[in-house]
Amino acid sequence: MLRYLILAIATSCFQYGSLAADVDQLQQEVNSLKSQMGQLQQTIQQMQTQLNASSALVHSVPHAQPIAFTAHLSKTIVSIQEHHHVSFDNVITNIGGAYNKETGHFVAPVFGTYAFFVTATNTPGHSTSLTLMKNGQWQSVTLAHGTASTPSQWETSTMCAMLLLNEGDEVWVQNESKFSTTEDLDGYNYSSYSGFLIQRL
Repeated sequence: MLRYLILAIATSCFQYGSLAADVDQLQQEVNSLKSQMGQLQQTIQQMQTQLNASSALVHSVPHAQPIAFTAHLSKTIVSIQEHHHVSFDNVITNIGGAYNKETGHFVAPVFGTYAFFVTATNTPGHSTSLTLMKNGQWQSVTLAHGTASTPSQWETSTMCAMLLLNEGDEVWVQNESKFSTTEDLDGYNYSSYSGFLIQRL
């Protein structure tokens, strides 16, 4: 009888020791999971911080929207003077606000490649010659050539140019007055100036 009692006590002690070991192992696993969760939370916080910084950077980039404009000349300029800067005042589109209708100048808001288009229409019997200028330097020219032999005929000419512009470069259209005694630039939206950003660089 005593032998059975001793055996039972020994068995209970063994089971208790095994259970204690299991509890210790389980506690270690829980602690390990807590540590991993803490590391995961730190990683998530770091990624969220980076995402917020990237989003703020994107929204802080100036002129992230497209840049494009089209403007027409509303009134005819008679006897236009040599090197006169033409202000195309009837603005149809000015996305990005880079075109100034008061001066007729386009100011590049970002470094990149741009496309420009100029349409010139003369008045009958007169020529009109327009030059596309970049910071005071000639880039391209268009001519609507009228003569005394065509007193009732309008002529229209169009040019296009692709320019590489730095931020702050200015592009405008001016008259050259080289092809007739007096030159007229027809208004009523028959003459126009347009441009847009092709790609930021």
